Parts: sequence; C-alpha cells; structure tokens
Amino acid sequence: MSQEPIHHLLIVAGGGTYPACVAAGARKAGVRRITVLGLRGSTSRATAALGDEAVWFGVGEVGSIFDWAAKQGFSHGIMAGGITPLALFRTRFDAQARAWLKELPVKNAHTIFGKIAVEMERLGIRVLPASCYMDDYIPGAGVLTRRAPDERERRDIDFGHRVARDICGLDIGQTLLVKDGMILAVEAFEGTNQAIRRGGKLGGPGAVVVKVAKEGHDMRFDIPVIGEQTLSVLRKAGVSALAYQAGRLVLLERAKVVAAADRMNITLVGLDSGLPAAPLRPYRPRAVMPDPNTPLRVLICAGEVSGDMHAAALMRALRERLGRPVQFRGFGGDAMLAEGAELLYHTDRIAIIGITPVLMNLRFLLGMIRHMKRVILDWRPDLVLTVDYPGMNLRLARFAHDHGLRTVHYICPQVWAWHRSRIPKIARFLDQLLCIFPFEPELFRDTPLKPQFTGHPLVDRAAETRAEPPAALPWQGTHRIALLPGSRTSEITRILPRLLAAAARLEQRLGGDCSFIIPAPTPKMRALGESVAAAAADKPARLAFVDGQARQVMLQAHAAAVASGTATLEACLMRCPTVLVYTASRVTYLIARLLVKGVKHLGLANIIAGREVMPELLQDAFTPERLADRLHLYLSDPAARARTLADLDATNALLGTGNASGRAADAIAGALRL
Repeated sequence: MSQEPIHHLLIVAGGGTYPACVAAGARKAGVRRITVLGLRGSTSRATAALGDEAVWFGVGEVGSIFDWAAKQGFSHGIMAGGITPLALFRTRFDAQARAWLKELPVKNAHTIFGKIAVEMERLGIRVLPASCYMDDYIPGAGVLTRRAPDERERRDIDFGHRVARDICGLDIGQTLLVKDGMILAVEAFEGTNQAIRRGGKLGGPGAVVVKVAKEGHDMRFDIPVIGEQTLSVLRKAGVSALAYQAGRLVLLERAKVVAAADRMNITLVGLDSGLPAAPLRPYRPRAVMPDPNTPLRVLICAGEVSGDMHAAALMRALRERLGRPVQFRGFGGDAMLAEGAELLYHTDRIAIIGITPVLMNLRFLLGMIRHMKRVILDWRPDLVLTVDYPGMNLRLARFAHDHGLRTVHYICPQVWAWHRSRIPKIARFLDQLLCIFPFEPELFRDTPLKPQFTGHPLVDRAAETRAEPPAALPWQGTHRIALLPGSRTSEITRILPRLLAAAARLEQRLGGDCSFIIPAPTPKMRALGESVAAAAADKPARLAFVDGQARQVMLQAHAAAVASGTATLEACLMRCPTVLVYTASRVTYLIARLLVKGVKHLGLANIIAGREVMPELLQDAFTPERLADRLHLYLSDPAARARTLADLDATNALLGTGNASGRAADAIAGALRL
C-alpha cells in the first residue's frame, strides 16, 4: 500500500467485482475521497455507487476523459477491472486516442494502458497498482483447497509451467491448458475464459490450467483475477486443477472461491517463481539459509503478558542454538524488550480480552493489523514467529504465509475448547506448530501439519523460581494469601474489588492475623491496581503490591485467589492451593457459553487433570462470601489442604520434565537448517 496520504483517489473502473474490492480497500485504508470513472458497457452501477461521486465515459473517449481529469485535482489514480481484448478491439476511439495509437509500435491492451498511465502521471496523477489495497486478496504459493494435485495433475502443471515461462515474453497470452503432457490451448486474443472453453472442448475432463504473468507485466493495470465466475468456466470445461503464479493474481472473495473449488473438486495451487517441486503438495517455504554473517530477521509477536514471558525465553534459546546474530522485531512486553526485541506495540496497550473490550478497541486493533502487514511486506523477515494471542497472530501468520514467508506458531490455539473447524484452516498456513500440552498434536492428525509437543514452558519457570533464594516479600501476618486479579485493565477493574472484599471478610475470620500481596505484572497495571484499591471501601488492612514476582508470591503463599488464565497454572506448579475466579461482561460471558465446547472446566489445571483440582467461582458465583469460605478451608483444614496438594502434584506430572523453550528452539532451528 502507498505510504503517502491519499487525498483524492480516481478509480478507473472496468468490469467485474474487482473495482468494488479496490474501492472498499481504499475506504478501509482511510482514503478521504474517491471518484469512480465508469466505462459504459463495462462498469456496474453498484461499483460506481461506491465512490463519493461517479462520472461516465465511453472506453474510446480518451480526449474527453483527460480534459475532465485535468480539472479535478486528483493526487492518485488506479485502473481496476476488466476490459476484454475483443471489446477493446471493437471500440471506436476519438481523435486523441487515434493519435496515441499511431505512436505505439505494438497495439494491445498492455501498451494502450501503459500509454494511459504515462499521460495520467503527466497530469500529476500518480498511478498506483490496483493490488495496493488488495493485500488480503493476493494468495501466495501453496495449495489453497482441501485436495492437492494428484501425480498426473502434478506432471501437467510442471510441464505447463515450463512452457508458460518460455512463451510469456511473446505477449500472446497468460494461460495454457494441458492434459497428459499435451498443450490443448494457449490464450490468444479471445481472453482467458474463451481459451479455457476452447481447450476443454478439445481435451475433455481432467485438463489443468496454468496461468502466469507476462514478461514485463505491469501490476498497475494488468493483474489476473479469479472469482466464482472463473470457477464456473473451469467446471464447465472439465478442468480439475488451476495453477497460478503466486503474488501475481487477485483472488476475489477468497473464502467463497475456495469453498466453491472444494465443492467442484478443483484444486487451486500457487506456484512460486521457480518450478514446482515434485511431488507437489501443500506448500511449505524452503529452508531459510541467508548469509551467516547477516543477522537472521525474526518477526516475533506476543500480545499478552504470559506470551511475552514465553517469547522472551524462546528468544534466548534461539540465540544459543543458532550461533549467529538474530534481529527480533514485533510486539510484546517488558520481558521481550529486556531480551533486545524492537517493539512496535506493547502488551500494555494490546492485551485486550472479551467481546465488549475488543469492540471498544476495534479501530485500534484493525489499524495495528494493517500496520503489521506493511511491516511484513517491507521488512521481509526470514521467519514469522507468533506466540499465543491467536486472534491477531493467526491472521498475521496467514498473511505472511500467503506472501511466501515461513511461519511458526508457538502455543497451540485452544481448538480443543471451541471451534474445532479451525483445525484444517490453521494447518494450511502454518509451517510449524509447537504445542505445550501433550494432547494437542493428535488434534491435527488428519492434516498435513505435524505439530510437536515441546512441553510447557512454565515447568522451567517454576523450577527456576524454586531454585532461587526466597524473595523478601512484605508479608505481615501468619497466614499468607496471594491475590492475582489478572493482567488486563478490564480484569483488574472488574475482579480486584471482589477480591479485596473477600480478603476483608477472611481477615475478620482470622482475627486479623493474615497478610495479602498482589503481584502486579507491569508498573502500569500496578498503578491501576493501587488506584482501584484506594477507591475500594471494603478491603483488608494488611495489603501490599509488589512488581512482578508472581511465582515467588505464590510459592510463599498458603493460599491464593487467581483470575482464570496462565497464572492459575503457575499456581498449580507452585503447589499453592488456589481458588480460580473470573467475571466478564454479560455479553462476553453469554457468547463464551455458546462458543466453548468440549471442556467441562475453565481453569487450565482442571482441564489438564480432567477434574477439578481448583474450585472455580465464575460470574455470579464469584462473591466475596464464597471466595472467603473457600480460602478459609485451605487455611484451617489440614486434611483438605493435603488432598489439594496431592491433586496439584498429580497434575504437574502431566506437563513434562522441562526445557520447553529449548526443545521449541531446536525444532525451529532444525526446520531452518541452521
């Protein structure tokens, strides 16, 4: 996408839905004003209506078009949409157009539109490639459909690709039909669809179509487009596979097209600049082996405090194993910053959970996604390494994969809890998936992706904490209770007041001989927590905040109340009897109830154990009285406490023996062949 501010954009619109997609993309990117120049007989009224204004001309009224455009003050222009070669051939051109045609040594769509682009720029209208607002519509290399080409189709694609590359400099077309090693049709003046129909009649069912860009192909006004209409033509011609040049083709309404291709049993394959490998299979980028003296560029993305800690540990392990300079850039938190990552966004701003908070921050999040996509295209990292935070990270991984970059995702999305239909989709655009729970790889057994279980990284963090000298913490009583209200703004404001009220009741029951510590994940969250506590009318007398040290706090505590999330698993590993609590907005809670399937519990420790080793108090059940009752049981009943510790130990044994980050780094380095 152009980095310049677009004040007034002119879209010269041809036929099809492509111009409408360009207009929608321009709006999404913040273009202030759009004028659609409609071509009679080609542009639809619906497309023209997408502009702030629309004007109409005939295809051949070149003089009138430029006289009008010179007076409008456009800063940028785009030519989008189709005009068939035959329609262009039959057009009656005005005097200006005929004068231009005399200047052209070769008269075809490419040279005519090239001349138009030159004249537009003379008027001060910078001509942008139509694809600049179509990032999400340009697929990369790989198999898009459920079915990959079989051996016969692979051979025909390989042969057709070789022939297409040999003849693309002749400018006689971009499309070939091949069957059983024979060329059935080469696109001529009639256009792609007619060539497909012609070849289909000759060869019958089972032909493959190979479509590549011409030599010197100008993306400003000539980019092939595939839509549902194209698939209809392919089906009627009996075509079983379409292979196209990756990054040089627009796929309109991608989900619909891929679904339609699956229904029609037509495989869609993106080819990179080289010849396809044999046997052709769902695409995995080649190993990244840049000059060893050049820093390896890794885009690393973690959107929450827990992911930030895991990403930082993985950064350390990768540096040790790669034995070469590594440049990390992306988004994360203080732990990644301390490891030397260049952060474009901080977790303080982006750790957002729940439907309502996401909707309130939607504009920011969409802008962040657009910016990160530009970073991917401009920086071209050797590896895109996403850590947890699936809502955004999987979008970025898919975008990177579609643009030919290697993608690794660390910490499997919770497909075992909800929306298992995501599994085949995720498998299409990830090159590696590193799992932290032993039951996760089995979920992908029917896909080309082969996930690896690396162990849970918190096992290592827990061992490190237990090996450290005890931290000097501000405990002030016999009974020690940890309160962890979460790491997000919305959690602290909703959950902390109830924790404080429960602590006040527990303090009263224990005769005041107790102490409460709240470990804050970041200075910003500490300031927020202290503000909430200061405003709370119901709170304990002995309350202290500390910066970080959550595991040390839980290791020393006799009991804890912890907001659902990774911290509950840390409490399990620290052998701290815990009550899991959570509350969200009504909308978020109701939607979660509808979406979450296949699990009986919310807490990770309970899910791993397959039973409740931590009581769960959720929504209306999370009251100060009930929480105080549960915590008091841990502090006053030795038998209940012993049973709970035994349950926690059994759960911890299921999480592996440690060195998770090291095994994850070994898997990544092995795939990179470094």
